[in-house]
Amino acid sequence: MSSYALQPLWDIIWIDTFEGLAQIAEAAHGEAYLPIDTETVGWQSGNEQLALLQIGIPSRKLVFLVDCLAVQSLDPIREVLVGVAPAKVAHNASFEDRQLGSRGIKMKGLRDTLPMARTLRPDLPNHQLKTVAFHVVGKTISKEAQTSDWSLRPLSREQLQYAALDVEILAEVYESLMTLEQKLLISTDATVEDIMKELAEVTDERFSLLKDIAPTLAFIEQRTEKLKAALKERLEHGAPPYDGLYGEASIKAITQTEVNTEKVKEAFPEIAPLVVAEKVERKRLLDVMKEYGIDKKRLDEVLDPKDTYYRLMLEIVMLEER
Repeated sequence: MSSYALQPLWDIIWIDTFEGLAQIAEAAHGEAYLPIDTETVGWQSGNEQLALLQIGIPSRKLVFLVDCLAVQSLDPIREVLVGVAPAKVAHNASFEDRQLGSRGIKMKGLRDTLPMARTLRPDLPNHQLKTVAFHVVGKTISKEAQTSDWSLRPLSREQLQYAALDVEILAEVYESLMTLEQKLLISTDATVEDIMKELAEVTDERFSLLKDIAPTLAFIEQRTEKLKAALKERLEHGAPPYDGLYGEASIKAITQTEVNTEKVKEAFPEIAPLVVAEKVERKRLLDVMKEYGIDKKRLDEVLDPKDTYYRLMLEIVMLEER
């Protein structure tokens, strides 16, 4: 299968005018949920900017692609995005939340398929949308266009397909995960005996399924952890990141910090009495900074490095995906 053999099945509507946004607000009326995705530019230079907003309308098999470089205000769809209903569905929703937050929109009613997948499919090698889509709905997402230049106009055919497919497949993933989630619900009418009976049944079923492979499974789990630890150790000691047939592996330095009380007194004398106690709590400091209109970016001025550790960033490509 070529990279773009998978064609979008939903109709695509390109929106590059303020007036055109009204179509989205109208189409979204009555929808149970809206799959959402975003593409950005400038992230390489640290000057990230929202370039494209994709919003799907599942009942009509329709996806709107909003040119956010041409449309500076999203006010016509603000009510749709900030309302609790319809639900807004995204994978790793904090990213979309941050991008729309840069336009002054704080979404409500968010459903994030990333933690859903982690909970409902803990067996997967990772929980990126590409992997979840492949194993949950049998769809292969090409990520070749993901890091392309989203400031180009017009966008290429490949970029349009990628942008539309991400939303279309996200909708399928969400509905499949929702089906699993519904199966986990316990009836409010269930008695203690009902619950105990089913608990005994699933315990028996689990033991029956695993009894022949339990030793092997335990070995695999322990071996997996040891391999990850060995991988992390080698990367920490200078081995180059891996990007090849078996996936990707790298490490990310994470610096833990703590608030320096004396620096707070010096940098923010107007609010210091409100936050300085035996120890300054970061959340309390941020809340008061917000109340007094102090840019949260200035928090760095009063932080001291406490410790640095390395997090293993790992994506494993399974045999059937290679």
